Amino acid sequence: MTASKFPTRAEMLAALSRYQKRGSVTYDVDSMAETLAEESDRGVVVILGSLLEDLLLERLLERFVEMSNTERSNLTKAGGLLSNFNDRISLARALGMIDEDMSELLRVVKAMRNACAHSRLELTFDTSELRDVLSLLFETDNAQDIRAGRNAVAMRIFFIVAFIYMSAKLRGDTEEAAQLRSQRLMDTALVEVAVRSLKHRQNLAKRRARRADNQKG
Repeated sequence: MTASKFPTRAEMLAALSRYQKRGSVTYDVDSMAETLAEESDRGVVVILGSLLEDLLLERLLERFVEMSNTERSNLTKAGGLLSNFNDRISLARALGMIDEDMSELLRVVKAMRNACAHSRLELTFDTSELRDVLSLLFETDNAQDIRAGRNAVAMRIFFIVAFIYMSAKLRGDTEEAAQLRSQRLMDTALVEVAVRSLKHRQNLAKRRARRADNQKG
């Protein structure tokens, strides 16, 4: 029996790159809910931040003439015109595909994604530095609530709401439609947070009651 040829370094790297691109991409949180539920705060930021970057790249490539896979690959490889998130944001802005506000929002997400991917310290939505930057994705009232917030679950939901709004805009939704999508999620999420908080308080009350009973016994 002839032993199969072991893949070269280049072949292994290429195979991993191909695997990364497999599967359908969804920007619907309901479809991603199960995956996101199992992810840490860092994981949620990295996943959704990367999806926004991929979506921006898709929109950019749609503006170009038809190209071969090699030509597309040359655009996105190291040193290429679209090699990183920052370059993609700058080009989309220069082409008038996104306005200054969306450009700034994407740069905030880029900073959050990079920090969550590379931080040497534990980083969650309980971390004030991450929470402060999250507040930059929202208008004044919500931004103040976020900076003052202590509920990591609520902060996580705020980030997902921002993702829904931004992905809707990048896919061509009007400002009104994008806001409506994100507001619906916000309304549903706030109810969920309230229910979770109530259950948490009820559980704490039961624990206190049990401790009191044990002490009496």
